Amino acid sequence: AINIQPRVAAFIETGWEPIDANLKGLPETGLVVIGARPSTGKTWFALTMMYRFLKKHKDKVGAFFSAEMPANELRERLEHMTGKDRNGNRKPLEEDVLKRLFIDDDPAMTVDVIVNRAAGLENLGIVVVDYADLIVRSFDEPSYTTMYLTLAKAAKSFKIPLILISQLAGSYTGGIPRPQNLRYTRLAEAAAWMI
Repeated sequence: AINIQPRVAAFIETGWEPIDANLKGLPETGLVVIGARPSTGKTWFALTMMYRFLKKHKDKVGAFFSAEMPANELRERLEHMTGKDRNGNRKPLEEDVLKRLFIDDDPAMTVDVIVNRAAGLENLGIVVVDYADLIVRSFDEPSYTTMYLTLAKAAKSFKIPLILISQLAGSYTGGIPRPQNLRYTRLAEAAAWMI
């Protein structure tokens, strides 16, 4: 017989109060898909999650893979999250956080490249991939199948939350987005721990 010990919590706090209070954080291990229309703040949301996570977990490294936005622009956006000092000047980004943040902005990255580069990072605590449509080889079901399943397996192998940013499918016409509004939703629903 196998002795299985139940775990008290399957979530890890992010350090971002709204997420921790309402969702109990992120799953300790699993693919999390964030889907929304263009220009709705998906990258800002993911950067904030990364920044808060690294501030809370000082022994962890974060990896942000962006096939869309250059690394210097991502760092500039991060600078806006540090707040202001008493004189109203923006505080510099904490050196400790910067040292533990790996940003890869290779526009030709693929899901395999992402997994291989993330595997080489020690003390990895969280990965963000921005965004799904730019890392698939083509807009067809086999490419999305490979992407969703590979990232879900990577999250399990690395024992981390892995966040994938996704656009909504062209069939989305408005209202509150639902999981079925993602491209090839059945694959996302099968592979993702949370959408």
